[in-house]
Amino acid sequence: MNKRFTLVVIAAICSFCLAAQETKEADLPEVSITAARTTARPDGMHIIPSSQQLAHAASSYSLIKMLQLPGIRVDETLNSIQTASPEGNVQIRINDIIVSRNEMLRIDPKTIKSIDFIDAPGVRYGQGISHVICIYTHQNQQGYSLGTHLTNSLTTYNGNNNVFATYNHLRSEWNLSYNFGYQDFKKDRSQEQAQYAMADGTMRNLSRTDLDSRTRSFSNNAQLTYSLTCPERSALQIGLSLLHQQNPGTFQQQEIIDETGKYYAYKASASHSLSPELDLYYSLKWDRQSLTANANLSSIHTSTSQRMDEGGPYEYAVAGKTYSLAGEGIYENQMQHLAWTSGLNYSAAYTDNLYSGDVSANTRFHRQETYAFSQIKGKIGRFGYVTGMGVTYLTYRQDNHHWNYWLWRPKLTTTYQIGRGTQLKYSFETSSHVSSIALISDTEFRMNSMEWKRGNPSLKPNRRYEHTMRISHDAARYSTYLEGYYRRNPHCNMETYERTADGTFVYTQRNQPGCHMYYISGYYRHELLPDRLSASVSASLYRFYNYGDTYRHHYTAGNGVASIDAYLGRWTLSAYADNGWHWTEGEHEGHQSYATYLTASYQLGACRIAVFWQHPLDGTVNSYKSKVLNEMVHKTLSQTSCDRGNMIAINFTWRLTKGRKYEPIQRQKRKGNTDNGILSAIP
Repeated sequence: MNKRFTLVVIAAICSFCLAAQETKEADLPEVSITAARTTARPDGMHIIPSSQQLAHAASSYSLIKMLQLPGIRVDETLNSIQTASPEGNVQIRINDIIVSRNEMLRIDPKTIKSIDFIDAPGVRYGQGISHVICIYTHQNQQGYSLGTHLTNSLTTYNGNNNVFATYNHLRSEWNLSYNFGYQDFKKDRSQEQAQYAMADGTMRNLSRTDLDSRTRSFSNNAQLTYSLTCPERSALQIGLSLLHQQNPGTFQQQEIIDETGKYYAYKASASHSLSPELDLYYSLKWDRQSLTANANLSSIHTSTSQRMDEGGPYEYAVAGKTYSLAGEGIYENQMQHLAWTSGLNYSAAYTDNLYSGDVSANTRFHRQETYAFSQIKGKIGRFGYVTGMGVTYLTYRQDNHHWNYWLWRPKLTTTYQIGRGTQLKYSFETSSHVSSIALISDTEFRMNSMEWKRGNPSLKPNRRYEHTMRISHDAARYSTYLEGYYRRNPHCNMETYERTADGTFVYTQRNQPGCHMYYISGYYRHELLPDRLSASVSASLYRFYNYGDTYRHHYTAGNGVASIDAYLGRWTLSAYADNGWHWTEGEHEGHQSYATYLTASYQLGACRIAVFWQHPLDGTVNSYKSKVLNEMVHKTLSQTSCDRGNMIAINFTWRLTKGRKYEPIQRQKRKGNTDNGILSAIP
């Protein structure tokens, strides 16, 4: 209790100190470029989509893809947005709400008025976030809105289908949406070559090759939301959702070759989870100030089973449940000279996983986190800044293992306007990395006849230090930048292998000296024909350093991305390509698959039909390659996919809206917990 009281006092003192730093300028640091739709900001850019982009976008995912944002990969078939590098996650918001896929699909692209692309997120956005995409909409129509967004593959069993309905009356809005996703891949294959250094000095060689495999998954997600607003004064929102996910059966039939000859092995898994969630939100505005509060209550009920027979029969099941509570309060003051934001959030989770069969364990976790932050944003002449301080207090307990952890998280982003449209930016931050619940369990599983996986309750959080320097230029028809980045992770948890007395090898993680990365990156986007044809290219060169207790691994990799979009009346044509992301971390070297997407869409009244072609003319995609570089265990794994290769999908979008204007709620939603804490023996 004393520690929490101290935390609140520190946050309050920090907030008042920051609020006192007023400047002599009258607005926030935004530099408008004449006739340009891009506005430079200290933490990113403000974008106004063109009328052609809004008219031709099939969905909000489609619009974000057309904007050709640097470092962002958009998959319209799977409705996903992710970074092309491991800097962190992408956070998606609509009117400052952290939204799900359902909410992204139901938004009408024509109602979007602007997008903030934040590539240097402040402390208010939390940790592990490298990019924030915030979509701002015009007032929604009061009356009703009906629509559907259906995407299904023609060449394989894969789809994602969404339907929604909204009804508005006076100050109230009711929204109901339902999403159904499915996938059934039968043509994924993997091949592994493994070498094990035995205690007597000999090497044991194994080859594992998939002869048959199947991956199936189904998801159902229903959401019901009620909103009550008093324009420019207050807003209340209550949301209920239920997510059901099922994997009825995933298996691999493998051929194993070792010194004794050839034999066959079988791996199979199945899982089922149900996740209800309640979300509450309230905001109050007065003068140039606002106060928002929200809370999220969720649970995850999971049952899984896994079995294999390489090295003998091995089978276990897990019955797990997780309960979590998260709440947050944020105060904002848009003062004459600067913007000040301060807040406090708290989260707690309890996980109880019961293992049975060949694994007998009952793991119980208690975790609490309190985070306070304060941030200001302002401008002095040509100098702009976003600076803030956050402090985190973490507690964790599992049986006799427990720790308390404090982290101060300063962050500073500064910009200097060199000339018209040219900006120099520097950013620094310290953040923490906390291992997933599964990795810190004390449970052990067999992976195959030679390998085991073990959690480590002694893993400690680690600090991460990041520096970014960028020079950019924005004009009416083009944008470009050159960026340098350095990240340092001292004493982080990294993988390692241990050889046991019985000649098997245990994979685990422990805190080791560290892994570091730096890169240099360039980006260029050009409107070749205004509102008709645009193209972008980017290239990055990465260097990785990994220092373990017993090893050093260095690696250099390059990444390139190109895209082009054409708007031809009712038609929209798009192409995207990248060479995949390559990296090394710890003793693991990975090569992500390249990506090539071709898209053609046609608008017909309230309907739009689009065709997506992924990996065109490539029937077998090398989806993933990896290496294990340990001195005792050396493995090379390659995965191919005929389901993802030459994949063709059809999208149908229909939307009907009728009524008068309605003011949307602008809010920040607490994200529910998705970590069930289960350690899996089958990757």
